[in-house]
Amino acid sequence: MGRGDQPATGPVSRGGLLRAFVDVINTMSDRNPAFDGAEFEEWGNPKLPDQYQWLRAYCPYTNLERKHYPAILVRTSFNDSQVMYWEPAKYVARLRTMNRTPTRCYSTSTWRPGMGVLGPIRQIQRDRV
Repeated sequence: MGRGDQPATGPVSRGGLLRAFVDVINTMSDRNPAFDGAEFEEWGNPKLPDQYQWLRAYCPYTNLERKHYPAILVRTSFNDSQVMYWEPAKYVARLRTMNRTPTRCYSTSTWRPGMGVLGPIRQIQRDRV
């Protein structure tokens, strides 16, 4: 996902969040039985006010605001065990409603394994072939 706080410097400008935990606060607020407590130690517990503020500071979904964003491509995998496919889809939907620029936000999904089975650079190279 691109950075929306920097204007394009030419025909193409890019940035990225690789393997991003897109909606940290809502995901961590869900009492998912798969969370064993280690997740709260690693990412923070949104039920605690001080940790909520810290999570709020870096959560990509929560920090979307109504402003101008460049064209963005969001890629995900249905087979990613760490970032479920609906998180990037939800991010794209919100980004499209918040964007004040007529640029596009594109989303693509694949069935290939996610989370580094192929490294990010190798994955991009393979997609170009």
